[in-house]
Amino acid sequence: MSSDQTSRTTTTERLSTKTVRALPASIATPAYDRSRVVPGIVHLGVGAFHRAHQA
Repeated sequence: MSSDQTSRTTTTERLSTKTVRALPASIATPAYDRSRVVPGIVHLGVGAFHRAHQA
């Protein structure tokens, strides 16, 4: 067994409007205007489904 270990450092960039534009054409990017997207909350509650199907 070899005890040679190689240390490698990699850096990544945050995905942003600027970096999305720099992606290669082979990578699918959003077709909508990302500046018009607003944050929201989605609640997927499965409790009622479970209770309805217990009986």
